[in-house]
Amino acid sequence: MKRVLLSALALTVAACAALPTKPLPSLEQLVHDPALETYVTTRGHRLGQPASVQLTRDGKTALFLLSGPRSDVRELHALDLATGADKVLATAATLLGGAEVHLSREQAAQRERMRVTARGIASFELSHDGRFALVPLGDEISRVEVASGLSAALPVGSGGAFDPQLSPDDSLVAFVRAREVWVANTDGSGSARQLTHGSSATLSHGTAEFVAQEEMDRFHGTFWSPDSQSLAVQETDESGVEVFTLADPAHGWQAPEASPYPRPGHPNAIVRLGVISIRGGPMTWIKWDRERFPYLARVHWVAPAPAMAPAPVPAGPLVIEVMTRAQRDLTLLRVDPASGATRALLNEHDDAWVELTNDFSELSTGGFLWSSERSGQRKLELHGADGALEKVLTNDAAGFRSLVGVDEAAQVALIAAGTDATSQLIAAVSLQGGPLRTVAEGDGPATAVASRDGRLLWLRQDHVAALPEQSLIQSSGTQLARLPSAMEPIARLPRPRFLTLDLPQGRLNAAVLLPSWAKAGQRFPVIDWVYGGPPHRGRAFARAIAGSFADVPLGDQADALVALAAQEPALDLQHVGIIGASFGGYLSALAVLKRPDRFQAGVALAPVTDWLEYDTTYTERYLGLPAENPRGYEESSLLGYAKALRRPLLLGHGTADDNVHFGHTLELIAALEQTGHAPSVFLIPGQTHLFADRTTQEVLWANAARFLLEELKR
Repeated sequence: MKRVLLSALALTVAACAALPTKPLPSLEQLVHDPALETYVTTRGHRLGQPASVQLTRDGKTALFLLSGPRSDVRELHALDLATGADKVLATAATLLGGAEVHLSREQAAQRERMRVTARGIASFELSHDGRFALVPLGDEISRVEVASGLSAALPVGSGGAFDPQLSPDDSLVAFVRAREVWVANTDGSGSARQLTHGSSATLSHGTAEFVAQEEMDRFHGTFWSPDSQSLAVQETDESGVEVFTLADPAHGWQAPEASPYPRPGHPNAIVRLGVISIRGGPMTWIKWDRERFPYLARVHWVAPAPAMAPAPVPAGPLVIEVMTRAQRDLTLLRVDPASGATRALLNEHDDAWVELTNDFSELSTGGFLWSSERSGQRKLELHGADGALEKVLTNDAAGFRSLVGVDEAAQVALIAAGTDATSQLIAAVSLQGGPLRTVAEGDGPATAVASRDGRLLWLRQDHVAALPEQSLIQSSGTQLARLPSAMEPIARLPRPRFLTLDLPQGRLNAAVLLPSWAKAGQRFPVIDWVYGGPPHRGRAFARAIAGSFADVPLGDQADALVALAAQEPALDLQHVGIIGASFGGYLSALAVLKRPDRFQAGVALAPVTDWLEYDTTYTERYLGLPAENPRGYEESSLLGYAKALRRPLLLGHGTADDNVHFGHTLELIAALEQTGHAPSVFLIPGQTHLFADRTTQEVLWANAARFLLEELKR
């Protein structure tokens, strides 16, 4: 379960509800409200931003995806860093000759897991030599020359090409077709060759299973060796996994779709990893204790970037991260690709759960970087080739959050850091240790993606009261170029007030947004726009929810409202509404069921209502196995609180949601009706967990706003 970003009508609701003499706007007026239309059509002013920036090896050209300010159709652009000239390199229409992009079921599902809603060119991969880009478009993969823009379709054959991966020497592309791994030449010669065999309706090669994509942020199942001579391939056996059937009641003549979906306490997919030559032949299976460590969490087979390029590419070490089902133990294993033998480099244990990261980075010395929370705060560590800890590179005060990249030529690690949940900076720390050097920071969070050698960064700088900016900078912090933006300006920028709340359970961060015309002495209804996930506050803060979802997140929200009102007297705590989606939807429904004294109305979108019906990896991470913690599952379920409903509740759900299934909302409706309660319901036919359709979003937010306006005026 990942956070679903929502647009807030909180200010509109609070403003309208605060004017007792002004009639409430009708639903039609809200649907056609210019502010809502602008927000939805610009995707919250996120459209028109550069995405997926990649740099040519010579550092002269940046490739990226860009859409218009009110379009989600992305085009491939090339920016000359010396002149600042920006040109469109390719569009989906030109590459396909005007034909529509057809997504296979696997491609659509992967985009859903990655939260990608863009159309046109949704992704691309730049060759390592920087001469061309591979652009996947449904069944086809096109090669686009960077210098000329000329393009040609690769010989991948018929039947689709899922999840293409370019080889490090740029000569081959690996992809999945019909649950098997294939390779094709990138120069357009020859025909595609099948490498793996033996798939069936329940056995596949080269694809990450559902929970790996949705809950572990691992989206791929094929991994190239650095010398481009082999592939590590995931095999997934889903024969023992329960099958969930997704049917569209609005189109009953269409066959339902069946997909494996593991529920807590039930079997997961059985996963193993093998290595196969690009010439085909037998698979060498990697040996580890899969009974104890069934989760294949990460696969690392990337040679460290040489300090001085170009240099020969070595065969490179293969390293994998595997976890126990309870996710309390993780082992980092170095693999011998020739024999499949493994040896442990390090082990992580946490009595609650081990948090997965992307902080492993191989160094040319044979050692590696790693981060750990074993001390209570996440810190970046330097380990030797044998796995032994050599040095802790950051301290508690650094506020280390994640590894961005490594510039071995400069002997620095680039990190994201921050000691406050409302901000983040990019910093450099010497591989020999020492104080942090700030690379980029501003009045909002800074995020960055590093080039392979760590010398260049794609930087996004968010601002409190301005649109975000994106640029290319050196690891020293020197700006090389500002990336073009097509974002639509915001007519009236919000001016939030950031507060720190001191509660008995610790500090909480909050932001309060009042109408621009608010005057001293006025009081406003409160809209609590909630997700409820733990911000960057250290191990103990996050682990407070271990074993139960019911008390800590809700208690924090309720206590924070009281503390907020003590600092901001404009907040009227007699009229509080709460709204959220996914986990936020669960928390919103829980709020009106368990704390009607604090929350007068709730809007719950795509809520998990019974955690026994959600997926294994997310749920068992926090609640444990059902057999070990039946009470935690019972008290975390919304169904047992149905009889306590005393406040208005609006439930909204997409009928095609394959993540938090529509059945969750149906179960809660049934439980409420059995106790004599009838919630308001907004169904979203054919929509998934993302609510991506624009018209649907306008109607959804208008309904939510109207509901809260009516209830908070009482």
